[in-house]
Amino acid sequence: GGGGRGGGGGASTKVDIFVGNLAYNTTEQEIAEAFSAVGEVVGVRIVLDRDSGKPKGFAFVEYADKATALSAIRNLDGTELNGRSLRVSYSNNSSLRSYAEEVGEKITDSYQSGGKTLDAVIESMPPPEAYDVLANMKQLIEKDPAQARVLLRAHPALGPALLEIMRVLGMQLPPGLAAPPGAPPCPPRRRRCHGCS
Repeated sequence: GGGGRGGGGGASTKVDIFVGNLAYNTTEQEIAEAFSAVGEVVGVRIVLDRDSGKPKGFAFVEYADKATALSAIRNLDGTELNGRSLRVSYSNNSSLRSYAEEVGEKITDSYQSGGKTLDAVIESMPPPEAYDVLANMKQLIEKDPAQARVLLRAHPALGPALLEIMRVLGMQLPPGLAAPPGAPPCPPRRRRCHGCS
C-alpha cells in the first residue's frame, strides 16, 4: 500500500514562500519561530550551496494553507531577523499567485516593495553580497538553465537587477547588454568601484 507523496490529488500541492536576505548564521528553528507569527509553519528548508554546503542566504517556509502563506508575504516582508531585513515573496513552485488573484489580493514582488527602488536596494548592498547574488545566479544558469528561465520569467525585475549589480560592481557587461537602448553610459557612482573610474 504505497499511498506515498506522488498522489495526483491537487490538495497535496505544497504551499511555500520564498524568504531571502537571511543572515548566514540563521537556523531553521529561528525562521520557524519568526514565521509562526502568522500561523502554523509546516516546514522550513534553508537552501545550501551544493559545493560548499554553506547556506546561500535564502530559504523556503511551508504553511498548511494558502491564506496563511499569503498573510506571511503581506506581513513579514521587510521584518528583521538577526539584523537583516527579510525579503518575503512567492516561491516559484507554489500556486499562491493564482490564489491571491482569486481572492483579489494584490501583492507586488518584494523587489518593488518597501518603497525602495531596485537601484536603491542594489546601491545599498554590500559588495560581497552583490558578488554572491551574481555567483549564485551564474551557478543556477550553468546547472539548471530551465529553472533559471522560470525564475527570470517569474520575477521580471531580476534580469535588469543582475545587470545593475554588474554595473555597480564595475564588471564587464555581456556584449549587447552593455547599456539598454537610450540608457546613459555607466553613471558616475559614489561608491568606490573597481572597474569604472
